Amino acid sequence: MEHQCAKPFICRMIMDSVAAGIFTVDLDWNITFFNREAERITGVSCDEAMGEYWADIVRASDAEEHCALKQSLRTGEPVINKAIYLIDRKGRRIPVSITTAVLRDEHGKTIGCVESFRDLTRVEELQKKLQAKYTYEDIIGRSASMQKVFELLPVVAERQHCLDRGGQRHRQRASRPRHPQSLPTP
Repeated sequence: MEHQCAKPFICRMIMDSVAAGIFTVDLDWNITFFNREAERITGVSCDEAMGEYWADIVRASDAEEHCALKQSLRTGEPVINKAIYLIDRKGRRIPVSITTAVLRDEHGKTIGCVESFRDLTRVEELQKKLQAKYTYEDIIGRSASMQKVFELLPVVAERQHCLDRGGQRHRQRASRPRHPQSLPTP
């Protein structure tokens, strides 16, 4: 019985149904596969991408020396869930999480690399909304120990404790001016 993924149409159909951009490159760094989600995220069609140098099509924020694809090829190890930005055809920065791995033939010989990337735009938008909605005080203010501190603040604000030059402690009301210069003028 023939393996179903040996049929190119079936493989293409499966890869196009995945909710992640996927592309492969050969050892010359030319694109050999580009799925539908990769087209959507980058704004580049599969027909345009095929055979092209990958960095001309999938423009990424990780510099050449930090390139996950090259790191996988150099070490033989996958890079998993690295957060970067892709620059789409219109110049927009798209937050993505990438995973890369080496591709090997049936004899274990390296034949290229694969990269998958998930669009994190919606996640980033939700994070920004949460940051705008919840301030530091909202988060800290829900703590039981912080509630006790907040209850004490009016008492502390009403009375100021200070030390005079002799080290004697005395209390002053916060509303009483400390210096004659601070008295309101009539």
